[in-house]
Amino acid sequence: MGLVIGPLLILIRTARPKDAAKLIHIILLLVMIAAAVLSRFWISPRMVSLRQAMGGHIDDVPATDPLRIHFNDLHQYSVALMSAAMLAGLVVLFVTVRSWIKR
Repeated sequence: MGLVIGPLLILIRTARPKDAAKLIHIILLLVMIAAAVLSRFWISPRMVSLRQAMGGHIDDVPATDPLRIHFNDLHQYSVALMSAAMLAGLVVLFVTVRSWIKR
């Protein structure tokens, strides 16, 4: 959804009159899109292939196994990207509501 909605929000945002929050919105939306792209096209495919290489049951693989270690590292990147996207989204929401209140 982030790959579709993010660009649409940027188009909507650039179609509006200029205000002080416009640049912040666009930057944060680009952060959200970048996080979605990295997660979808870089991390998720690697995690799927690692899961298949481990037989699909990650919890059965010892924590010291190199595949499990790599999977856990990718999972941490995935969590960080999702956190960045969510934080950026919350800030966009806050700035949008604040700009509405000022009107």
